[in-house]
Formats: sequence, C-alpha cells, structure tokens
Amino acid sequence: MFGGTLTLNDEADATINVSASSWTAGGSIVKNGAGLSIINGDRVVVTGAVTVNAGTLDLTATTLSAGSNVSVAGILSLGGGSEFAGPNTVAGAGIVSVQGNSTVSANTTISVATFDWDGSAVGGTHTINPGVVFTINSGVLDSDGDMDDPFTLGGSGSQLIVNNTNGLTQWTATGTITANAAGVGTATIGGTSRMILSGLGAVLNVDGNTTASAPVTFGTGSTTAIDSGVTLQLSGGSLAISNTMTGGVIGGLGRIVLPFGKILEGFGTINCGIEFADIGNILGATDGMLTITGSFTGQGGNISTQNDASILNVVNPWSTNAAVAVQMNGGEIRGGAITNNNPNGIRGRGLVSARVTNNGRLNATGAGTLLFETAGNDNDWDGAGSGQLQATNVSSVLELRDNATFGFTGTVLATNGGRVFTNGFALDFNPGSTLTLTGGTYESTNSTDIGGTVTVGAGSESRIKVQNNRSLTFEPGSSTTLNGDLRLQNNNINIEAGATFSGGGALVIPDGSHLVADNLANIGTLLQMDGTFRPGNFDGIGRIDLFDYQQGDTGELFVELTGTALNAFDRLVASGDVALDGYLNIDIDGGFVPTLGQSFNIITGNSVVGTFDTVDVSGMPAGLAFHLNYLSNAVQLQVVNKPIFSADFDDDGDVDTTDFAIWEGAYGLNQLGDADGDNDSDGFDYLLWQQQLGSAPLVAAVAVVPEPSSLALVLLGLGLTGLGKRRA
Repeated sequence: MFGGTLTLNDEADATINVSASSWTAGGSIVKNGAGLSIINGDRVVVTGAVTVNAGTLDLTATTLSAGSNVSVAGILSLGGGSEFAGPNTVAGAGIVSVQGNSTVSANTTISVATFDWDGSAVGGTHTINPGVVFTINSGVLDSDGDMDDPFTLGGSGSQLIVNNTNGLTQWTATGTITANAAGVGTATIGGTSRMILSGLGAVLNVDGNTTASAPVTFGTGSTTAIDSGVTLQLSGGSLAISNTMTGGVIGGLGRIVLPFGKILEGFGTINCGIEFADIGNILGATDGMLTITGSFTGQGGNISTQNDASILNVVNPWSTNAAVAVQMNGGEIRGGAITNNNPNGIRGRGLVSARVTNNGRLNATGAGTLLFETAGNDNDWDGAGSGQLQATNVSSVLELRDNATFGFTGTVLATNGGRVFTNGFALDFNPGSTLTLTGGTYESTNSTDIGGTVTVGAGSESRIKVQNNRSLTFEPGSSTTLNGDLRLQNNNINIEAGATFSGGGALVIPDGSHLVADNLANIGTLLQMDGTFRPGNFDGIGRIDLFDYQQGDTGELFVELTGTALNAFDRLVASGDVALDGYLNIDIDGGFVPTLGQSFNIITGNSVVGTFDTVDVSGMPAGLAFHLNYLSNAVQLQVVNKPIFSADFDDDGDVDTTDFAIWEGAYGLNQLGDADGDNDSDGFDYLLWQQQLGSAPLVAAVAVVPEPSSLALVLLGLGLTGLGKRRA
C-alpha cells in the first residue's frame, strides 16, 4: 500500500516492481506539466485519487477500484488489461483512453469529455461483467469516430449505458458486439444516445436475451444475429425517435420484440421472427425496401409503409392478426400471400401487389388511392364471406383491379366523399352482401348486379356509378333503404320485380342515365327522373308502383300502348304525389289501332302537378291524335280527332318547337317548312308557326311565344327581310 502522493512533472516516469503482482495506490497520483509520463512495472490498484492536470499520464496496467476518484484535465491512458472496478468518479474536461483489453467488473460511470474506449491499439477486447452497469456520459465516445474494438455484455444484468449528457447524440460501432455471452437473464444496451451499427465489420451477436433501451440504427453492411430461443427487445426511443434500418441485416432463429410505443422502420432485411409485445408499436418500411422472411407473432402491432418510396416485401405467406392494422402511407406491399383477418385490416393509400384473402377490411383513408392488384388477378375480396371494402374519407379511393366478376357476400362501405372502385371487373352483390353509402360512391367499369342490401345514409348525396354500355341491375330479393338521396349513373339501369326500395330519400336518375323497370317493379321512394325512364322494359308493358314521382326538365318518359286493358299499356302508379316536366314519348305498338274516344290513365297519384314540355307520338292512325288530360290525380291520354295545322311540319297533331326546328332546317332550301302553301320555306311560314304555336290536342302550351323584340332578333339572326311587304 502506497498512501502518499506520487507527482510526475512534465515527462517524468516511474517504474514500480514489487514482489507481489500488483501494488495499491491509496494516496494520490498527480500528473503535472506537458509531455508524457509513464508508470511502468506491476499493476497499480488505485483506491485513492488520480489527477491529470496536464499532459498525458500512461498507466500501463491499472485497476480503478471502488472508492477511487479520477480527475482528468489532460489525457489518462490506460494500458492493456485495465479494469474498471467501481471507482467513485472518472470525470473532467480531458480524455480517458484505453489502449488494450479492458474489463468492467463493478458499476462505473465515465464522465470525461472524451472516452476513447478503443484507444489507438488494434484488436483490444472489452467485457462488462454480469450484473455490472457501465455508464458513459462523455461528449465524445472514441475520438476516431467509431468503436471498432469488440466488446461483450457478459451475462444477466450486464449493461452499457451511453447518455447524451454532454452532447453525445449518437455513437457508432464498427466492430463486434456480443450481448449476454449465452448467459441467463437479460443484458442491456441503453442510455439516451443512439447506437449505430455501421459497415461490414459491425456485428451484433445476441446469444442471450438483450434489451436495447437506447435507439438503434442497423446500418448499411451491418449484421445482427439472434440465437434460437433468444430475444432482442427494442425498447429505445419512441414513435418520434425510432429504431431504424438503413440497409442492415437482422437474422437468426430468435426474434425481435417491439414493446409498447416503439418503432422499427427503414430498409434492409429481417430474417428472424418479429414479436409485437403490446399495442402502439410500429414496424415500417421507409425510403426503400424492407424485406422480411420471418414470421409475425404477438398482437397489437402496426405494420406499415411510411412514405411513397417505401416497399414492404414480406416474402412468405403471412397473417395480419398479429397487428392492430396494416397502415399504408404510400409505397407498396409485395411478396407472399396475405391473410387479412385483422379487424382494422389494411388501410391508407398505396399499392398492395401481394395476394390478399380479405377476412377483415381493406380501407382507403386520407387523400389518395389504396390499390389492390396482383399479376394473377387472384385476390379474394371477401375471404370467408365477411370481408369489408371501405373508403371513408374525402378524396379517398379504394381501387380493386381484377379481370372476372367476383361473387361477393361481404360489405362495401363508402362515406364522407370516399369511393370504392372496381376496375376491370365487377362485384356481384349476392344475397347476404351489404352496400352502405353515406355521401360516398360505389363505381365499377363492368356490369353490376345487386342482390343484397343497400343502405344509404342521410346527408350528402350518394352514388352508384357503372360505366356506360354496361348494366346496373337491382335483382329480386334485393333491399334498398334510402335515408338520403342515391344517384344511379348508367345508361342501362334495370330494376327487376321483387327488388324493394324504401325510405325518405330519393332515387335520382340523372340526365344521361337510363332506367328500365320491369313489370310490377316497386320503387317505394321518391323517383327523381332527370334521365330516361322506360317502364316495363324496352319493348314490354309494365305497371310500376312508386311512392312519389318527379320528372325534371331533362327527364324523358317512354310509354308504350298495345291495347286498352290495364296490362296492355305502361302505367306509373304513385301512392304519393307526381310532379311533371320534360319530355313524354308515346309509342303505339303490337298492331294496336286506337279508336276515337278511348282513354288511358298512364300516370296516377295522390296529386298530379306540372305538365310535359314536349310530347311525341308514333303509330297513331291518320286523322286521330291524343289529347293529354292533366287531372288532379292522373295524366290521361284521350283519343280525339286530329286538327289540321299548317305549321305542324312533323304531322304529330301539334305545333311545337320540333316544328320550328324543321322549318329552321328547311329555310331557303326546300318546302319542308312550308306553312302557307307556296312550296318554299321562308319568313312568312315562320309567322304562321308563331301564330299556331301551342295549338294541339296534346298539351295546352308547349312553349312561350316569343315577344316581338325576341322575334325580331330571331329573324335578324336568320337574315330574314321583306316580311312587311305583301307579295304579288
């Protein structure tokens, strides 16, 4: 035991050899002045104080024991075989450098400005013993920028803690780290500084359970191997400070564990199992491809793509039941087949090119498109029959691509401006299926049959849109409940007998759409007709039961008559009210010849208001015409003698805007617009058309007669002159 003070000034050295293998410095060792001072000889066991005021003090073989105090303003260099055995303090504004092997045998905290653990020597190894906590609070760990010496966390309770106390936000390991050395219990790599594994030499061998309570980056070229039956728990950071992969490989027969609120994201390869130990954690691909060959276990995790540049490549078939949800924030999910049996399913935006069996839900959320498409067109859109397809936000689109009609018994939900779009195929909504729309749209490029339940929520108008020249059919047994308005967009809509409609909303057929309703079809809601309506099919006769019927200015109603019996002409039977506008076409067919005095109630209702703007009739015998009687509760066709109007150029018994169009086309060219019998079409014929406009047995008035000023503009536009002169 040396209890005094050993002072080394400038470049003074000391060599101390004793009969034992070591000696104890219980007093003080002081280094003053510039230059290098070396204490050689046997190992010195420091139980007192070491003070480096300036220069470099080299202790070639040293144990810093319990109770010792080390203060470094210059450089303290510790030789090979050094041991940290629990000194009280190792602190100061200087540098502590380890020039060979070292062992941490008792809890030790290093608080100098720079801790150069791997020193300048090559090939040193370092061990933290079981149950020992080695804490580094230095501003710099390894002055050359990395820790290239291998070190070992040697058993249960062994901990390396690197903190950001003095600005050390991260440190880099380019050598081999052995965690737990096959011991029992758990070793820890912790602190507030990020550990970065970087380069081909960076190897993390996890041969015993290990917790990384500091954030970790598995960098390019690095390898992490987790032994069978062993876990690497990533407990560091948070959702804001994530564990990252930037090209590294994590493998082995063990598994990664993600506890509550933790995230592992990036690109690289994971060839081991992944366990979601709690809710609120994330495994995500970011800025490249994250390839996973291991399995998912546990529950409550979130599997994700984090941006448009990310690809999650899960090579083997997998199930989403280990996750709360699969969240896509752009990018792609590819690889093995997915069994989607998670209640929240796959959601967000991006591309899923892996095959999906959808026992849960596919949900487009946020602005953008969530697209599902495989090279084999083999997705199972409703899984065991209960799968859900959803688009639930403004500007969100769930696009499904396939090449054959799919028999569907699941649920489609589109709300708040969302759109579910089947592209290249159609869902065949079989009995048991549900289509729910609340301010949303279901759209298809192919013919769509609806045999299940349709529910439309209150609020903004909902839509079913099928590409023109395909068909949209409501089949017998289907049930449509309208708590809000439903717009049907297609030029071949068919409502079959046995399909039911109910509710306080309206079934809207817009301009350009075409509705055919079979005989005895029942539309128990308001039918807002702004498109074309053919009761009883194209060539058939039908009675259509309605609640309310309202035809707009662009609406067109086509009525066929084949006889006088009630089942021989088309009828609209409304239990509510009827409001009329637009166009009526009457077609006499099947060899039927109307006779004078016959009448046909083609529309009945609680009340009838309004009139048709234009009426066309085909197949009427010569000398007869229809008069339209607008009764308080019916629209009645009555056969009358046809009056003769010289301006009735289309010979339909009335003078209307159609006759004006014929005169306009014939003006100055031929006699098709001749009303005054002089074998030409000129301005005088127009004046006769104007005088006779509205003359008809069909309607009281077809259009408003132009005011004189309007007439002058019409004539001026047509270049008419000389209307005020009498012809010779």
